Amino acid sequence: MAGTPVQSVCLYAGVCYSRLLYLEFSLGTKLWDFLRCHQNAFQAMGGVPKVCVYDNLSSVVKRRRGTDITLNETFQHFAGHYCFQVHACWPGEAHAKGAVEKPVDYVKGNFWPGRYFADYLDLRHQGRHWQAHTANVRIHGITRQRPVDRFLAEKEALLPLPPELFDTDWVLSPKVSKQCLIRVDTNDYSVPHTCYRQAIEVRVDDQSVRIELHGQEVARHARCYGQHQTIVDREHQDAIRESRTMPRFTALKRGFLTAYGLVGHRFYEGLSRRTDLLTAALRQILELEQVYPHQDVLDALEAVMRQGSYDPAAVKYWLMFASQPVAAPPIPVPDTAHIPVEERDLRVYDGLMGGGR
Repeated sequence: MAGTPVQSVCLYAGVCYSRLLYLEFSLGTKLWDFLRCHQNAFQAMGGVPKVCVYDNLSSVVKRRRGTDITLNETFQHFAGHYCFQVHACWPGEAHAKGAVEKPVDYVKGNFWPGRYFADYLDLRHQGRHWQAHTANVRIHGITRQRPVDRFLAEKEALLPLPPELFDTDWVLSPKVSKQCLIRVDTNDYSVPHTCYRQAIEVRVDDQSVRIELHGQEVARHARCYGQHQTIVDREHQDAIRESRTMPRFTALKRGFLTAYGLVGHRFYEGLSRRTDLLTAALRQILELEQVYPHQDVLDALEAVMRQGSYDPAAVKYWLMFASQPVAAPPIPVPDTAHIPVEERDLRVYDGLMGGGR
């Protein structure tokens, strides 16, 4: 197999014996888009070539000194997941992968001329249709056979697909701004106000931007391929406006109860009966999220409540020392008041002291 992106939105790949052509369009040109196109090609072929041939694009080759090649770490993990060998051509030797370079001209001369499409999805649909009903069923100029027919024999030599797909999502951990926006590339996306000052994870694929908090998806946007755009969900905007009109303590309380659910409600009720410094207490607990995982803080709240405590200091103490091994209980020392003592006649002591003379 050989593959190379020849345009910013197009990737060609093919298997060399059958000349079967795979064509995919992508609006993104990052490593993750490159890997996703690879994975789609493997899925379409129903198998994986034993060796894949590349030129020296940075998504594959990180550094090269003569024959000493250092692969991009993520791409190396991808190749290991699918168990194929990577062959990087010498720089400037495009003929070494001519099985793909030649079809580039074929696609340019037969697919693009005079073609109209409504949008990106329409282009992808037309590309798949052309690939299946024109490119791979034509009589190839060299083999004099249809690629789809020769591929029936070639498919037997492909490696089997692994049971699970490689995670080709672009994963980010951006900081949430005061406007409850996160930045992906040059674009800003809105998030719920409950994400402010929280550690969130953003997963990006070719179609969507997904925001996760504590492992749960809290927002999703269509991926924007423009530059310097702001994508806002109206519900997020309304919630932010409402939260800013609330008293500061009310917003803090709501965030606490939202984060910890039923456990948070029980802890807050017990806390409110024991102290008037609720603002400081709630902040102390929420600040623990910056140091400890959310589930650990939740477990700590339940643990201290079982002991009848509703003190933020007790929660912090439990988080600091709960993972320490519990010392064995000391051996009980008997109370001297309960040690049996033999009773004697006092005249015996008088005799010892000479009182009996």
